[in-house]
Amino acid sequence: MSLGVAALLACPRPVAVAETLSINGGATWDGWTLRGISNRGYQEGSQSPVPGIFGRFTSGTTATAVYEVYATSFLFNSAVNMKTGTTTGSQTLSGSTGFGSSGTGAFKAFADGNEILGVGVKYVSGAPLSTDRTVRFDTFGDSYVAATTVAANNGRASFSQWAHRGDYTIQFDYLNFNVESVNSQAGNPYNNGAGNGASDIRTLQGSNFSLSSNLPFRVFANTSSGTATSYQVFVDLDATYQLFGSPNGYGATIGASPNWYPVNAAGDNLTFSLNGWSNVDTAFGVAVVPEPSLHALAAVSLAVLGAGRLIVRRKRHSRRGAGSPSAAAADLPQAAADPAVDGPAGTA
Repeated sequence: MSLGVAALLACPRPVAVAETLSINGGATWDGWTLRGISNRGYQEGSQSPVPGIFGRFTSGTTATAVYEVYATSFLFNSAVNMKTGTTTGSQTLSGSTGFGSSGTGAFKAFADGNEILGVGVKYVSGAPLSTDRTVRFDTFGDSYVAATTVAANNGRASFSQWAHRGDYTIQFDYLNFNVESVNSQAGNPYNNGAGNGASDIRTLQGSNFSLSSNLPFRVFANTSSGTATSYQVFVDLDATYQLFGSPNGYGATIGASPNWYPVNAAGDNLTFSLNGWSNVDTAFGVAVVPEPSLHALAAVSLAVLGAGRLIVRRKRHSRRGAGSPSAAAADLPQAAADPAVDGPAGTA
């Protein structure tokens, strides 16, 4: 395994359910782990307390803004996990907690006991946000890798070049921070690590979200004088697969559409490419919270985390199985950007 991959997968410890977790758009970062900064590659950050996670320029050859990336992972507990302070964002009808849901049963987003992944961005310097943002999810945990150095610009950050079939993206508005689209990869550009396969990006859901408050994503931003200075993205991994996976969920209601392609279930380690701020993508890894421990079960009712729920989670984590791409497959050669597809306002 290369130094880049090892650094990428040096994941933060998941947050225990009972610990304090900041859900405030990034006003504070209690319970989050700093994953790195956007203006250094992983070799440039190897001697620094702040890792380098620069992935690529989406345009130009100079960063117009610098930002830090944070991550967290936890089991959702509605009694303690709610937004605080004044934030911009959250989906319509999500209520005062920020995570309200109209869903029921298996299709309820942000239900107690669901696995939640958090990715946060904190502005450091440079130009303010001016275009929509995109988060790219690699469910196999080997697609995206930070560049060795900024000058080398040899990171893997493109959805249209490095995604696997069934990986997905979310895009959200840079002003109101509501999620605007969910997209899946129906092609296989990763192509066993060659990065030269065909890309086929499908829009699973557009800006007119009929799911409304049951959407498995939330974005909260902290603003100053009307301009965002940080934001936090929360992804319900269980509900994402239940709603956008196969064969059940929301996808079943529009399954006849030729545009539909279901998303993968997430494994225990994921990699991400994030168009966090301005014209720079970052690439980093995150470990999702493991199977509920005794400590977690003491904090979240065993009635909530019943045997059926544990079985669903074990099935979801075992979907890759033997023969799935390994983390080592993310070694060089690495990708260059495709400006026609991978611009900051796009889904790739």
